[in-house]
Formats: sequence, structure tokens, C-alpha cells
Amino acid sequence: MRSIIGSAVKADALTRTIADMLDTMPVLGRPGPWALLDWPSHGNVGDSAIWAGTLAVLKPRFGRPPSFVSRCGDYPSGLDRAMPEGPILLHGGGNFGDIWRGYHENRMRLLTELRHRSIVQLPQSIHYHDPAALAEMARAIGCHPDFTLMVRDKQSLQIARDHFDCKIVLCPDLAFGLGRVESRVCPKVDVFSLLRDDVERANHGVDYATAREFGPVDDWARRPSARTQPDRRLLKVLHRMPHAWAIPRIEAAYARLASREVQRGADMLAEGRVVLTDRLHAHVLCVLMQKPHVVLDNSYGKIGAFIDTWPSDGLTHKPGDNLERLLAMMSADLKDQEMR
Repeated sequence: MRSIIGSAVKADALTRTIADMLDTMPVLGRPGPWALLDWPSHGNVGDSAIWAGTLAVLKPRFGRPPSFVSRCGDYPSGLDRAMPEGPILLHGGGNFGDIWRGYHENRMRLLTELRHRSIVQLPQSIHYHDPAALAEMARAIGCHPDFTLMVRDKQSLQIARDHFDCKIVLCPDLAFGLGRVESRVCPKVDVFSLLRDDVERANHGVDYATAREFGPVDDWARRPSARTQPDRRLLKVLHRMPHAWAIPRIEAAYARLASREVQRGADMLAEGRVVLTDRLHAHVLCVLMQKPHVVLDNSYGKIGAFIDTWPSDGLTHKPGDNLERLLAMMSADLKDQEMR
């Protein structure tokens, strides 16, 4: 049987692209203080992968860790006092729009109240259902004198160019800054499915019951890690302490938690010889782990848009007309490779 799994193309090309894009942005290349907002305090491993990748690529450029950090959903009170100078960076991801309304409202407030600061939105996917919300964001961006918007796919790039008056940069997702990701787990099953169960879930014909016919089904938030609990308890105390003393300790705890969440996600994905997923960062981690996987899309096509924007590899497959046959062929192909 001819192999349907091509040779793995490492993420080196995307890592180089990230470096090239950042080289065009002087605001992200000068040593000095910087703020990184919207640390993901939830169980979505993908957002933790972005945080960890962001630190990996930006700490060397600034010559230090972030001088100010805050949790997603928190307005960065005291930022001007704690860090009078330096750019403010907003965490990348897939929340630039009105599906996750809290992120939209917080971003609006930052753009309105911090017009005296340089703000960079790190790579995002953009999607709006409500034209009024899109117009509201366009006005806020148009009134900010120093805002840079980074997007991670061509679909979002077109939306940004059509509606926003600011500097716009196309850049891969910063989770690729992680480089090669290793797992501590050996495959247990032929197919492991990691499927979302939230407002971004698409009607792609593969529900949990259908996926269970291929093997185990799980999602990031369904399997929290006990290893993160000590740091989470520490953060409850640190968030109540004075900024000047607490921020370096909070930043270090955020970094540890993000790293542990990435490892948890990698270990989950490693359980299958093949992964079936509709999460963008399950795709990203599979690429970084060099693991074959089949990708379904989310509710507004951000995964397909991302995959179509950047170079392909032999690891990423779309389901086509017969998902069951594709998964069976991939599993058989991997077993044949293992026996050689």
C-alpha cells in the first residue's frame, strides 16, 4: 500500500517566518520593559501554548521577561504606574471578534483608555457576527494613534484590511515559537479524538458519539492537571499583593503553568497514533510533535483558513468523503512503518 502519510515537515519554516515578521516591527525588537496581557487562566491548552511560545520568541528580543502581566478578563489597573514606558502586547489567539464578548469589551476599553501607549495585538483570527460590533471596533482602532494588529491567516488579513485603519501584519500563530514538542506518553490507541464542546463547535457531522466509534474522545478542559494546583493557589495570594513586589512572581507562575499545560496537551494527543481534532492548537501541537492528524473545522472556518495560509506538510489531513476509511488507512500505515 502506498503511504498516505508524507514525510514530516518541521515547523522550522514557520518559526523563521515569525522571526522575519518580528524583524519588521521595531516596537518588538528593542531591549526594555514590555507588558503581556490576557494570560489564559482557563483550561484551553491552546492559549497556554500561545503564551509559552510568545515568551520563547519575545523574551530574547526584549532581553527580559514581561515587566507587567495580567489575566484574561482583567483590566490592567496600575499598568502606567508599574511600567510607565514600553509597548503593551495583547495575547494572541482566536478571540478577536464578538463570539467571546468579554474579550471584545476588554479590548475596546484598552484601546479607548490607553491611547497614550503603544499597543500590539499579537496574532489573532478575526470573526464578527454583528456588523455593529465590527464597526465599534473599527472606530476604537481608528482613534488609537499607535496600534498594530497581527493576524494569523489570510481570511483575517482581508477583514482587517477592509475595516481597520492601523498597521496590519500577517504572522503565524506564536505557539510555533515553542519549537519541537515532546511527549512522555506512548500511543495507546489507533485514533484519539480531541473535539471541542463549546460555541465554536461546527456541525461537521462528527459528534462525540460518532468519534467514539474510532476510539477515545476528550477535550482540554475535561482533564485538568493536579500538577498546576499549587501554582494556582499561589496566584490567588499573589493577585492580592502590591504590584511592584508581586508582578515578577506572578509572571514566573504564569510561565510555569503555561508550560505544564502544553505538556498536558501533548501527553493527551500522544495517546493516539493518529489524532482527529477540531481544535486549531491540537493541529499546531501535532505539527510540533510530528504526529499525523485529521483536522475538522470550527464554526467559522478559522482552522481551515490558518492551514491554507501557511506551508503544508505530510502530517495534516482533511477528512474528505470517507473519514472512517482515511483514519483506518493512516493507522494501518503507521503500524506498517513501526514494523519496518
